[in-house]
Amino acid sequence: MKPVSARSKPGAYAVATVARAFAILGAFSDGAPSLALREIIVRTRFHKATAFRFLSALTDLGFIHKDNETGHYSLGFQLIQLGELAKAQNIVVRTARPVMQRLRDDIGETVFLSMRAGDYRVYVEQAESRQDIRRVAQIGDRKPLYFGSTGRVFLSAFSEAELEGYFARTPMKKLSKATIADAPSIRLELESIRKRGGIADGGDESGTGGSSVSGAIHAPDGTIAAVMSVSMPAFRCTATLRRKATLLLRGALEDVSRQLRASGEGRNSASGATRAGRLYVSRP
Repeated sequence: MKPVSARSKPGAYAVATVARAFAILGAFSDGAPSLALREIIVRTRFHKATAFRFLSALTDLGFIHKDNETGHYSLGFQLIQLGELAKAQNIVVRTARPVMQRLRDDIGETVFLSMRAGDYRVYVEQAESRQDIRRVAQIGDRKPLYFGSTGRVFLSAFSEAELEGYFARTPMKKLSKATIADAPSIRLELESIRKRGGIADGGDESGTGGSSVSGAIHAPDGTIAAVMSVSMPAFRCTATLRRKATLLLRGALEDVSRQLRASGEGRNSASGATRAGRLYVSRP
């Protein structure tokens, strides 16, 4: 038998162990927040003993929660704590939050903040409307960049070479009949966004009855640090409300961008590198 280096073996094993732990965590999603052991085995392709061993360890650490009545697993509160810590440490989120809240109060609609993670955009914060019928998002949920006005604001900053590469590697699928999912149509949308100074109007591409206006927050180096959007139910989105939302959003974007320039921070580290807003009806 060929000898194995004592130095390399522990490192390689540690990397594999971490990868398996993250594979377990990655098995859960918005559509599958609770999973049985057999479902996790199918999603991770782990042997039963391996999956059970990692689930037990992650449960002990608080990263996984096990419902003793059903035997199903879900993500644990330790992940929520880490997510909140990461969000609190992010200068863009900290700077944008009070501006989003003021914008929400001025317009009466929900305000979202999204950041780029590779070829996706992720909801990182929201200032939720106080109206009974309003738009809300799942924080941490992600959508491809071609989908919706928010993602296309990020794409509007791509160079031609970057855009060609994105289209070449990205299978674009319609999430509803209204989804724009072909390169020529997206290019037209991007040109419109650039002409409007980084502002994009969004229709109901997800089929959930929403409408939006989105725009870019710029980091001190000129890159897009995040995208802020005002989202409202389509039945409330009159031409007057959309014009008001656009005007107020422009002011909010400049406010956050100016503060980031003053701080010298805000580069989106994920830019090189969460479920679309849905209609929510509160009940008494």
